[in-house]
Amino acid sequence: FFTDKADVRIVSGTVASVLGNNQFVIHSNMNANPFADETIIDRTILVTPSTKIVVLVPKDSKFVEQQLLSKSDNTSISATVPSQIYDQRIVTASEIKVGDSLTVIALENVKNLKQFTPTEIQILPKLF
Repeated sequence: FFTDKADVRIVSGTVASVLGNNQFVIHSNMNANPFADETIIDRTILVTPSTKIVVLVPKDSKFVEQQLLSKSDNTSISATVPSQIYDQRIVTASEIKVGDSLTVIALENVKNLKQFTPTEIQILPKLF
């Protein structure tokens, strides 16, 4: 199940610090591999002008329910939920704050990188 050949292109975590100059550190709180290198739990994220940054904004629950119920084909609900329960609002790096939960997506394998430049950053909604 866990191999050295597995690519990692998505890292989720919490913003531990904002370094300025479009850089911040995230603390990965979801390490599914017990054999992973613990030294790369904290990663520096470099934002460039081509990095897409979005805030995921929950849609109204009644609207989502209507959309799911209106599905007339056999598409499974789990296959439709993510794109239908959030709108994306494009923002700048200045919107990223300490404590924010993020999903960071890269084109390259970032498994062993302590620092990388992603193609997209998703700021997740606050749960409460």
